[in-house]
Amino acid sequence: MSSVAARPPRRQARLGRAFQRYLALLEALASAPPGASSRELARRAGLAPATAHRLLQELLALGVVYDDPASRRYALGARLWVVFDQFTRRDLLRLMALPVMQELRDRTGETVTLVTAFGRERVCILQAESRHAAHFAAALDTPDRLEAGAPGKVLLAFLPPPAQEAYLEGVEEERGAAAVTALRQLCQRVRQQGYLIDRAERAPEFNVISVPVRGPAGLVAALSVVGPASRWTVARMEEALPAVQAAAAAIARACGQR
Repeated sequence: MSSVAARPPRRQARLGRAFQRYLALLEALASAPPGASSRELARRAGLAPATAHRLLQELLALGVVYDDPASRRYALGARLWVVFDQFTRRDLLRLMALPVMQELRDRTGETVTLVTAFGRERVCILQAESRHAAHFAAALDTPDRLEAGAPGKVLLAFLPPPAQEAYLEGVEEERGAAAVTALRQLCQRVRQQGYLIDRAERAPEFNVISVPVRGPAGLVAALSVVGPASRWTVARMEEALPAVQAAAAAIARACGQR
């Protein structure tokens, strides 16, 4: 049972009302002229002035809005634009990657997935499923720990060193030095060879080959081809490696990562 479902109905209703107030205030900020006053935002959001002021102070502390100390007028902050930009980029990535992934799916006959990193987690955002009756299907938009599976390990291997080190420090705290040593060695191997061939972590009857999608702006995603081990053998994956790498480069070019 999720934590939301476990909350008492009254508390859940209070949280819902609070969220509606925050959302109304953000919508008011988005539609108001630059530099709106607290009273103007309260009127646009249908909130009491005192409530609007309190919520604005909370959003200000979070960096979601900013204010001019002299005029006490508010505007949307950079943090919200960063979040919006991340989701916009993800949608663009999906749009640009799908035709390339479908072509790779048709060439290999197996399911093609695209996995991106979000902080300490990774998410499969897109897949082109195999046309075979027996095939792999990923759980889309379901967060998992960053290094989960071959795509996650490829993402971890090609993260910028500071981000990789920060993640590995967390792993050491949770699972000890031996786990970090193994991950470091794996990351080094993946970076040297530029890809990873492995068993699917939660479905060991499937094999997977995964490569990074990256450009001058940095790591974009991990592109993988997954199929039954009886059909998608190591020999077939090694043979398909140039096609998988070419597809990853095509996705990077389509998204402007030249």
